[in-house]
Amino acid sequence: MISFFGVASLPPSYGYFVRNIGEREGMLMLGIATSTMIIIGALTPSSVRSSNIANDGSTETSAGSDETNQLIERNEGCQNIPESSRSLEYWVLFFRQHPTIVHHSLLLALKVYANIAWSIFLVPYGEALGLDPATAVWLSTAGGLAGVLGKVCIFVIYRWESMILPLGAVFPTILIAVSYVISLLSDNVIALMFTASGSGFSIALWASVGEAWLPRVVCSDHFRGAVTLSFSVAGVATLLGATITGAVIDITGSYRWAFATHVVLCLLGSLISVIWIFSDRHLTKTSKLEK
Repeated sequence: MISFFGVASLPPSYGYFVRNIGEREGMLMLGIATSTMIIIGALTPSSVRSSNIANDGSTETSAGSDETNQLIERNEGCQNIPESSRSLEYWVLFFRQHPTIVHHSLLLALKVYANIAWSIFLVPYGEALGLDPATAVWLSTAGGLAGVLGKVCIFVIYRWESMILPLGAVFPTILIAVSYVISLLSDNVIALMFTASGSGFSIALWASVGEAWLPRVVCSDHFRGAVTLSFSVAGVATLLGATITGAVIDITGSYRWAFATHVVLCLLGSLISVIWIFSDRHLTKTSKLEK
């Protein structure tokens, strides 16, 4: 949620600093503000939260959460893999026992790629469409505030254990693609505000697949390896998001082409989500038949 507050507030703040104290000084002020994260991180106490495991070794779940119960039943047969994640055997068994981690990793990569490119190039895209800089920064504000609303919705959905893959992955990727298509066809500032809000809300909702869905993909024995893989995938996608999008803009000379490629990536994300849904159902059904 904090990242979307940054998307909403940093561009207008930087614009204010540039108009009043200059570009170099404005960048310095932003650097000072964002560097406080280092201090907060250093002062944050570490804590270890106990896992929600019952005394008999089974994971406790709320009544009525059929999907979660099915995933837990399927993961009960997992074999303990070698503790060292440096061994090839570790990762071979990891992917063999949790094949849907591939779908999760692909969606995570697309989500991070889209989020980074969107947050960096949204304001320049507005300026390229003819908006003055003072107005273009409000696209970022609209998208960031919508992202905060999306995070609140995620909290409510998970609080009531109602998150399902179609809602967390298929719906937001389609909505992002539709938002981008509208922004490609219209230069109207109201339409662009609407599309920025829609994409911001959807990216926040899509983020639930990366962070909150991971415990449903792997069992507790393999969770550490899954976190390692997820952070590695997210790091690579972060580097590629800005680099490739910037390269497309430089080569084509148009921000429209860059956002058009994002439409394709979002539709690809929808396809991967649908494949994941059917793969997950197949694995659950197979697990029941084996038992």
